Amino acid sequence: EAIYVGATEAEVAAATYAALLRHGYATAGAHHVQPHVHVMAGPRAALAYRAFNLTSNAAINDGDTVTVQMEIGINGYWAELTRSFFAGTISDEWRKAHQACVAAQDAALKVIRDGASAREVDGAARQVMQQAGLGQFFKHGLGHGFGFQAINHGAAPVLHPVSNAILHTGMVHNIEPAVYLEGKGGIRLNDNVVVRADSGEVLSAALPRDLDWLVVKG
Repeated sequence: EAIYVGATEAEVAAATYAALLRHGYATAGAHHVQPHVHVMAGPRAALAYRAFNLTSNAAINDGDTVTVQMEIGINGYWAELTRSFFAGTISDEWRKAHQACVAAQDAALKVIRDGASAREVDGAARQVMQQAGLGQFFKHGLGHGFGFQAINHGAAPVLHPVSNAILHTGMVHNIEPAVYLEGKGGIRLNDNVVVRADSGEVLSAALPRDLDWLVVKG
Protein backbone atom coordinates (compact mmCIF):
# COMPACT_ATOMS: atom_id res chain seq x y z
CA GLU A 1 0.00 0.00 0.00
CA ALA A 2 2.88 2.38 0.72
CA ILE A 3 4.62 1.82 -2.62
CA TYR A 4 3.39 3.97 -5.48
CA VAL A 5 4.87 6.30 -8.06
CA GLY A 6 5.72 9.53 -6.25
CA ALA A 7 6.10 8.02 -2.79
CA THR A 8 9.52 8.30 -1.16
CA GLU A 9 11.81 5.58 0.11
CA ALA A 10 11.42 7.05 3.60
CA GLU A 11 7.63 6.81 3.46
CA VAL A 12 7.80 3.16 2.41
CA ALA A 13 10.32 2.41 5.15
CA ALA A 14 8.17 4.12 7.79
CA ALA A 15 5.05 2.18 6.81
CA THR A 16 6.96 -1.11 6.75
CA TYR A 17 8.56 -0.40 10.14
CA ALA A 18 5.15 0.31 11.67
CA ALA A 19 3.71 -2.92 10.26
CA LEU A 20 6.62 -5.00 11.56
CA LEU A 21 6.32 -3.41 15.00
CA ARG A 22 2.56 -3.97 15.11
CA HIS A 23 2.68 -7.58 13.94
CA GLY A 24 5.77 -8.31 16.01
CA TYR A 25 4.03 -7.39 19.23
CA ALA A 26 1.00 -9.42 18.13
CA THR A 27 3.23 -12.52 18.26
CA ALA A 28 2.45 -14.68 21.28
CA GLY A 29 5.01 -14.14 24.02
CA ALA A 30 6.70 -11.15 22.36
CA HIS A 31 7.94 -8.66 24.95
CA HIS A 32 10.74 -6.97 22.98
CA VAL A 33 10.40 -6.20 19.26
CA GLN A 34 13.04 -4.35 17.24
CA PRO A 35 12.52 -3.87 13.48
CA HIS A 36 15.05 -2.53 10.98
CA VAL A 37 13.96 -1.48 7.47
CA HIS A 38 16.00 -0.29 4.49
CA VAL A 39 14.38 0.83 1.22
CA MET A 40 16.34 1.48 -1.97
CA ALA A 41 14.62 2.41 -5.24
CA GLY A 42 15.68 2.94 -8.85
CA PRO A 43 19.43 3.25 -9.49
CA ARG A 44 20.10 3.24 -5.73
CA ALA A 45 18.80 -0.33 -5.57
CA ALA A 46 21.70 -1.38 -7.81
CA LEU A 47 23.95 -0.67 -4.83
CA ALA A 48 21.85 -2.50 -2.25
CA TYR A 49 24.61 -5.06 -1.70
CA ARG A 50 27.01 -2.39 -0.43
CA ALA A 51 27.43 -1.45 3.21
CA PHE A 52 25.67 1.66 4.46
CA ASN A 53 23.45 2.09 1.39
CA LEU A 54 20.38 2.93 3.47
CA THR A 55 16.99 4.56 3.02
CA SER A 56 16.90 8.05 1.50
CA ASN A 57 14.14 10.55 0.80
CA ALA A 58 14.32 9.90 -2.95
CA ALA A 59 11.01 9.64 -4.81
CA ILE A 60 9.95 6.43 -6.55
CA ASN A 61 9.51 6.73 -10.32
CA ASP A 62 7.49 4.65 -12.76
CA GLY A 63 9.40 1.50 -13.67
CA ASP A 64 11.67 1.64 -10.62
CA THR A 65 12.68 -1.43 -8.72
CA VAL A 66 12.00 -0.92 -5.01
CA THR A 67 14.05 -3.19 -2.75
CA VAL A 68 12.67 -3.49 0.78
CA GLN A 69 15.02 -5.17 3.24
CA MET A 70 13.47 -6.09 6.57
CA GLU A 71 15.02 -7.40 9.77
CA ILE A 72 13.12 -8.02 12.95
CA GLY A 73 14.27 -9.10 16.39
CA ILE A 74 11.75 -10.64 18.78
CA ASN A 75 12.95 -11.42 22.30
CA GLY A 76 16.55 -11.40 21.06
CA TYR A 77 16.10 -13.71 18.06
CA TRP A 78 16.41 -12.24 14.57
CA ALA A 79 15.14 -12.96 11.08
CA GLU A 80 15.59 -11.07 7.82
CA LEU A 81 13.64 -10.91 4.58
CA THR A 82 13.89 -8.96 1.35
CA ARG A 83 11.42 -8.41 -1.45
CA SER A 84 11.90 -6.21 -4.49
CA PHE A 85 8.81 -4.53 -5.87
CA PHE A 86 8.23 -2.88 -9.24
CA ALA A 87 6.54 0.51 -9.26
CA GLY A 88 3.91 1.06 -11.93
CA THR A 89 5.31 -1.05 -14.76
CA ILE A 90 7.87 -3.81 -15.10
CA SER A 91 10.23 -4.13 -18.07
CA ASP A 92 10.99 -7.42 -19.80
CA GLU A 93 14.54 -7.13 -18.45
CA TRP A 94 13.37 -7.03 -14.85
CA ARG A 95 10.77 -9.72 -15.46
CA LYS A 96 13.55 -12.03 -16.68
CA ALA A 97 15.74 -11.11 -13.71
CA HIS A 98 12.97 -11.84 -11.23
CA GLN A 99 12.22 -15.19 -12.84
CA ALA A 100 15.91 -16.08 -12.61
CA CYS A 101 16.01 -15.24 -8.89
CA VAL A 102 12.97 -17.43 -8.22
CA ALA A 103 14.50 -20.29 -10.22
CA ALA A 104 17.82 -19.85 -8.39
CA GLN A 105 16.08 -20.11 -5.03
CA ASP A 106 14.26 -23.24 -6.13
CA ALA A 107 17.50 -24.81 -7.40
CA ALA A 108 19.20 -24.16 -4.06
CA LEU A 109 16.28 -25.65 -2.12
CA LYS A 110 16.60 -28.88 -4.09
CA VAL A 111 20.11 -29.51 -2.74
CA ILE A 112 19.75 -28.22 0.84
CA ARG A 113 19.88 -31.17 3.23
CA ASP A 114 21.85 -32.46 6.19
CA GLY A 115 25.45 -32.98 5.06
CA ALA A 116 25.26 -30.80 1.93
CA SER A 117 28.13 -28.40 1.36
CA ALA A 118 27.45 -24.69 1.41
CA ARG A 119 29.47 -24.42 -1.80
CA GLU A 120 27.13 -26.91 -3.49
CA VAL A 121 24.05 -24.94 -2.49
CA ASP A 122 25.54 -21.65 -3.69
CA GLY A 123 26.63 -23.33 -6.92
CA ALA A 124 23.15 -24.63 -7.69
CA ALA A 125 21.71 -21.12 -7.50
CA ARG A 126 24.65 -19.47 -9.24
CA GLN A 127 24.43 -21.86 -12.18
CA VAL A 128 20.84 -20.78 -12.80
CA MET A 129 21.88 -17.12 -12.77
CA GLN A 130 24.73 -17.81 -15.18
CA GLN A 131 22.48 -19.74 -17.55
CA ALA A 132 20.14 -16.75 -17.57
CA GLY A 133 23.06 -14.50 -18.55
CA LEU A 134 22.97 -12.74 -15.18
CA GLY A 135 25.81 -14.39 -13.30
CA GLN A 136 28.05 -11.32 -13.32
CA PHE A 137 25.27 -9.26 -11.74
CA PHE A 138 24.88 -11.59 -8.75
CA LYS A 139 27.56 -9.89 -6.69
CA HIS A 140 27.58 -11.74 -3.34
CA GLY A 141 27.23 -15.16 -1.79
CA LEU A 142 23.87 -16.89 -1.74
CA GLY A 143 23.37 -16.53 1.99
CA HIS A 144 24.50 -16.83 5.58
CA GLY A 145 23.28 -17.92 8.97
CA PHE A 146 21.24 -15.66 11.24
CA GLY A 147 19.40 -15.69 14.52
CA PHE A 148 21.39 -13.75 17.12
CA GLN A 149 22.14 -10.57 15.10
CA ALA A 150 20.21 -8.48 12.62
CA ILE A 151 22.78 -9.18 9.90
CA ASN A 152 26.00 -11.15 10.19
CA HIS A 153 27.46 -12.13 6.83
CA GLY A 154 29.97 -14.34 8.58
CA ALA A 155 27.44 -16.37 10.58
CA ALA A 156 27.52 -20.09 9.83
CA PRO A 157 26.67 -21.52 7.45
CA VAL A 158 28.11 -19.10 4.89
CA LEU A 159 26.79 -20.02 1.42
CA HIS A 160 29.52 -18.89 -0.96
CA PRO A 161 31.50 -20.30 -3.93
CA VAL A 162 34.62 -20.81 -1.77
CA SER A 163 32.91 -21.80 1.48
CA ASN A 164 33.97 -25.00 3.23
CA ALA A 165 30.90 -25.06 5.50
CA ILE A 166 28.73 -28.16 5.79
CA LEU A 167 25.00 -27.90 6.47
CA HIS A 168 23.55 -29.74 9.45
CA THR A 169 19.98 -30.38 10.53
CA GLY A 170 18.57 -27.44 12.47
CA MET A 171 20.84 -24.79 10.96
CA VAL A 172 18.97 -21.66 9.91
CA HIS A 173 20.17 -19.47 7.04
CA ASN A 174 18.89 -17.25 4.28
CA ILE A 175 19.02 -17.65 0.51
CA GLU A 176 19.16 -14.35 -1.35
CA PRO A 177 19.83 -14.50 -5.10
CA ALA A 178 19.99 -11.02 -6.59
CA VAL A 179 20.56 -8.99 -9.74
CA TYR A 180 22.20 -5.55 -9.57
CA LEU A 181 22.31 -3.51 -12.79
CA GLU A 182 24.34 -0.38 -12.16
CA GLY A 183 22.58 2.80 -13.19
CA LYS A 184 19.25 0.97 -13.55
CA GLY A 185 18.22 -0.79 -10.36
CA GLY A 186 18.47 -3.98 -8.40
CA ILE A 187 16.37 -6.83 -7.08
CA ARG A 188 16.94 -9.33 -4.30
CA LEU A 189 14.81 -12.27 -3.19
CA ASN A 190 15.71 -13.18 0.39
CA ASP A 191 13.99 -16.00 2.27
CA ASN A 192 14.72 -17.89 5.49
CA VAL A 193 15.41 -21.64 5.47
CA VAL A 194 15.96 -24.27 8.15
CA VAL A 195 17.97 -27.36 7.22
CA ARG A 196 16.09 -30.64 7.60
CA ALA A 197 17.45 -34.15 7.15
CA ASP A 198 16.46 -34.42 3.49
CA SER A 199 15.43 -30.91 2.48
CA GLY A 200 15.27 -27.24 3.30
CA GLU A 201 12.12 -25.86 4.90
CA VAL A 202 11.27 -22.28 3.91
CA LEU A 203 10.21 -20.44 7.05
CA SER A 204 9.09 -17.36 5.14
CA ALA A 205 6.92 -19.13 2.55
CA ALA A 206 3.89 -17.03 3.52
CA LEU A 207 5.49 -13.95 1.91
CA PRO A 208 4.70 -14.13 -1.84
CA ARG A 209 7.36 -14.18 -4.56
CA ASP A 210 5.04 -13.83 -7.56
CA LEU A 211 4.89 -10.78 -9.78
CA ASP A 212 1.12 -10.44 -9.33
CA TRP A 213 1.97 -9.24 -5.81
CA LEU A 214 5.29 -7.52 -6.47
CA VAL A 215 4.25 -5.30 -9.40
CA VAL A 216 2.49 -2.37 -7.74
CA LYS A 217 0.18 -0.50 -10.10
CA GLY A 218 -0.83 2.30 -7.74
